[in-house]
Amino acid sequence: MSKPMIFPLFSAPLYVNNVGDFPRPDIEALEYTSTMPTGESFNFLSSVDKNVLHRPEFQHIHEIVMREIEMYTRELLGVSRSVEFYITNSWINRHKPGHSAGAHVHHNSLISGVLYLKTNERSGDLVFHRDVLSLIPFPPA
Repeated sequence: MSKPMIFPLFSAPLYVNNVGDFPRPDIEALEYTSTMPTGESFNFLSSVDKNVLHRPEFQHIHEIVMREIEMYTRELLGVSRSVEFYITNSWINRHKPGHSAGAHVHHNSLISGVLYLKTNERSGDLVFHRDVLSLIPFPPA
Protein backbone atom coordinates (compact mmCIF):
# COMPACT_ATOMS: atom_id res chain seq x y z
CA MET A 1 0.00 0.00 0.00
CA SER A 2 1.33 3.46 -0.85
CA LYS A 3 1.89 6.23 1.68
CA PRO A 4 -1.01 8.75 2.11
CA MET A 5 -0.18 12.13 0.60
CA ILE A 6 -1.58 15.64 0.44
CA PHE A 7 -1.10 17.76 -2.69
CA PRO A 8 -1.52 21.56 -2.36
CA LEU A 9 -3.97 22.02 -5.24
CA PHE A 10 -5.11 25.66 -5.58
CA SER A 11 -3.84 26.12 -2.01
CA ALA A 12 -6.47 23.64 -0.84
CA PRO A 13 -5.43 20.23 0.50
CA LEU A 14 -6.08 17.23 -1.71
CA TYR A 15 -5.75 13.91 0.14
CA VAL A 16 -5.02 10.81 -1.95
CA ASN A 17 -4.62 7.28 -0.62
CA ASN A 18 -4.86 3.73 -1.92
CA VAL A 19 -7.06 2.00 0.66
CA GLY A 20 -6.07 -1.43 -0.62
CA ASP A 21 -8.29 -4.30 -1.62
CA PHE A 22 -11.64 -4.75 0.11
CA PRO A 23 -14.84 -6.71 -0.53
CA ARG A 24 -17.18 -4.85 -2.86
CA PRO A 25 -20.92 -4.91 -2.17
CA ASP A 26 -23.34 -5.84 -4.93
CA ILE A 27 -23.97 -2.45 -6.53
CA GLU A 28 -26.14 -4.11 -9.18
CA ALA A 29 -28.83 -4.67 -6.52
CA LEU A 30 -29.32 -0.92 -5.97
CA GLU A 31 -32.01 1.09 -7.72
CA TYR A 32 -30.65 3.72 -10.13
CA THR A 33 -32.02 6.70 -11.96
CA SER A 34 -30.70 8.41 -15.06
CA THR A 35 -29.25 11.83 -14.35
CA MET A 36 -30.04 13.13 -17.84
CA PRO A 37 -32.10 10.78 -19.98
CA THR A 38 -31.27 12.59 -23.23
CA GLY A 39 -28.27 10.37 -23.89
CA GLU A 40 -25.74 13.18 -23.52
CA SER A 41 -22.34 12.69 -21.86
CA PHE A 42 -23.88 13.55 -18.46
CA ASN A 43 -26.34 10.65 -18.78
CA PHE A 44 -24.80 8.41 -16.12
CA LEU A 45 -26.73 6.39 -13.57
CA SER A 46 -26.90 7.48 -9.93
CA SER A 47 -28.26 5.45 -7.05
CA VAL A 48 -31.68 6.55 -5.84
CA ASP A 49 -30.46 5.96 -2.28
CA LYS A 50 -28.30 8.96 -1.33
CA ASN A 51 -27.16 7.30 1.91
CA VAL A 52 -25.70 4.02 0.66
CA LEU A 53 -22.96 4.00 3.29
CA HIS A 54 -25.66 3.65 5.95
CA ARG A 55 -26.90 0.39 4.41
CA PRO A 56 -25.78 -2.78 6.27
CA GLU A 57 -24.11 -4.26 3.17
CA PHE A 58 -21.92 -1.11 2.90
CA GLN A 59 -20.86 -1.09 6.58
CA HIS A 60 -17.28 -2.16 5.84
CA ILE A 61 -16.96 0.58 3.21
CA HIS A 62 -18.36 3.11 5.69
CA GLU A 63 -15.59 2.04 8.07
CA ILE A 64 -12.94 2.47 5.36
CA VAL A 65 -14.21 5.96 4.53
CA MET A 66 -14.33 6.99 8.20
CA ARG A 67 -10.80 5.63 8.71
CA GLU A 68 -9.58 7.81 5.82
CA ILE A 69 -11.45 10.85 7.17
CA GLU A 70 -9.75 10.29 10.52
CA MET A 71 -6.33 9.94 8.88
CA TYR A 72 -6.83 13.09 6.79
CA THR A 73 -8.34 15.31 9.48
CA ARG A 74 -6.56 14.15 12.64
CA GLU A 75 -3.18 12.82 11.52
CA LEU A 76 -2.43 15.07 8.55
CA LEU A 77 -4.38 18.28 9.19
CA GLY A 78 -4.19 18.11 13.00
CA VAL A 79 -7.90 18.77 13.61
CA SER A 80 -8.88 18.45 17.27
CA ARG A 81 -10.70 15.27 18.33
CA SER A 82 -13.41 17.51 19.80
CA VAL A 83 -14.57 18.19 16.23
CA GLU A 84 -16.95 15.47 15.00
CA PHE A 85 -16.96 14.38 11.37
CA TYR A 86 -19.83 12.39 9.89
CA ILE A 87 -21.10 11.41 6.46
CA THR A 88 -24.09 13.45 5.28
CA ASN A 89 -24.69 11.78 1.91
CA SER A 90 -23.25 8.88 -0.06
CA TRP A 91 -24.28 7.42 -3.38
CA ILE A 92 -23.08 5.31 -6.28
CA ASN A 93 -22.55 6.73 -9.77
CA ARG A 94 -22.21 4.37 -12.71
CA HIS A 95 -20.59 5.75 -15.84
CA LYS A 96 -20.15 4.22 -19.28
CA PRO A 97 -17.28 5.23 -21.59
CA GLY A 98 -17.66 8.89 -22.56
CA HIS A 99 -19.86 9.80 -19.60
CA SER A 100 -18.92 12.47 -17.08
CA ALA A 101 -20.46 14.08 -14.01
CA GLY A 102 -19.68 17.64 -15.00
CA ALA A 103 -18.49 20.43 -12.74
CA HIS A 104 -20.42 20.69 -9.49
CA VAL A 105 -20.10 21.69 -5.83
CA HIS A 106 -21.24 19.81 -2.72
CA HIS A 107 -22.68 22.75 -0.76
CA ASN A 108 -23.57 20.67 2.31
CA SER A 109 -20.07 19.24 2.77
CA LEU A 110 -16.94 20.37 4.53
CA ILE A 111 -15.07 17.43 2.97
CA SER A 112 -15.98 15.63 -0.25
CA GLY A 113 -14.52 12.34 -1.37
CA VAL A 114 -14.49 9.73 -4.10
CA LEU A 115 -13.96 6.01 -3.63
CA TYR A 116 -13.73 3.97 -6.82
CA LEU A 117 -15.42 0.59 -6.41
CA LYS A 118 -14.88 -0.68 -9.94
CA THR A 119 -12.85 0.85 -12.76
CA ASN A 120 -10.82 -0.08 -15.77
CA GLU A 121 -7.43 1.34 -16.80
CA ARG A 122 -9.01 4.03 -18.99
CA SER A 123 -11.38 5.50 -16.40
CA GLY A 124 -11.30 7.84 -13.45
CA ASP A 125 -10.18 11.11 -14.99
CA LEU A 126 -11.14 13.16 -11.94
CA VAL A 127 -10.82 16.90 -12.60
CA PHE A 128 -10.94 19.55 -9.87
CA HIS A 129 -11.86 23.16 -10.47
CA ARG A 130 -12.16 26.20 -8.27
CA ASP A 131 -15.15 28.47 -8.66
CA VAL A 132 -14.44 32.20 -8.55
CA LEU A 133 -16.78 32.44 -5.53
CA SER A 134 -14.36 30.27 -3.57
CA LEU A 135 -11.90 33.16 -3.55
CA ILE A 136 -14.07 35.29 -1.25
CA PRO A 137 -13.50 34.94 2.54
CA PHE A 138 -16.76 33.06 3.20
CA PRO A 139 -17.71 31.12 0.05
CA PRO A 140 -21.14 29.45 -0.23
CA ALA A 141 -19.54 25.97 -0.09
